[in-house]
Amino acid sequence: MQAKGGKSHRGGNGQFRGAVSTYDKREVIQKQRALKAKTVNKFKRTLARLAAEGRLPAPAAAPRVDDDPLMLGRDSGGSSDGDDGERQQQQQQQQQQQQRQRQRQQEHKGQHKHGNSGSQQQRPRREGRAPLPAAPAAGDELGGSSGDELDGKAAPQQHAFPPPPAMRALQGHRQQQRPGEEQQEGSERNAKARHPSHLERLAAKRQAQLRAERAEKEEHQKEAQRRRDEMEEKERKRKAAKAKFFAKTKRGQPVMRHRLDKILDALQSGG
Repeated sequence: MQAKGGKSHRGGNGQFRGAVSTYDKREVIQKQRALKAKTVNKFKRTLARLAAEGRLPAPAAAPRVDDDPLMLGRDSGGSSDGDDGERQQQQQQQQQQQQRQRQRQQEHKGQHKHGNSGSQQQRPRREGRAPLPAAPAAGDELGGSSGDELDGKAAPQQHAFPPPPAMRALQGHRQQQRPGEEQQEGSERNAKARHPSHLERLAAKRQAQLRAERAEKEEHQKEAQRRRDEMEEKERKRKAAKAKFFAKTKRGQPVMRHRLDKILDALQSGG
């Protein structure tokens, strides 16, 4: 067998041989290397030509260690003095930050105590009672003075404030009258006094509509059940009358008395 326009693919033993691949990986790799070498050689020739003409840009200078002021102290012999100065500066900055934090905490505590004392003095006035004495602050008790001044001021301060039992009673009184409870009571009164919102009115209207629809549906169900009972009663009577009309004796003869009654009823109702 001979293929069209080509040689026969049949072997010597009358068998067809498989197609032979012409792909060679080594040739492909050699072509790729030659192409890359061609590009590299062209780039080298271009660089050489630019260098010969003097048009090749100068290479960028790398950063020097001498230009960095931070590296000068490390490389020079006076590195220990610079490190000591930096440590001192860091310690000073840390001390300043700690002092600022202490001042802020003291100011915050003072404001908090002043605010609590003001609110506690205002609560008895609302209820018609005399204001209670405010508790002394930590700075007021010490006064920020030395030990000699504390010895001279200790006696009048002890007489100015109540003893510890009275302080405990005062604290219990303050705990009973918390501002949150007063606000809660006021909000409850306002909730009772205020008018319902638009959403609440819509919800109430929808609930009323659902109740009306439910009542109407129940009424329809009751009416349908009543009509169903009436129809069942009529059907029961009709079947009983029919069975009576077609009643037969033991011998299989119709009971003429029932039929005559039916005929008479029909005549009377028709007349």
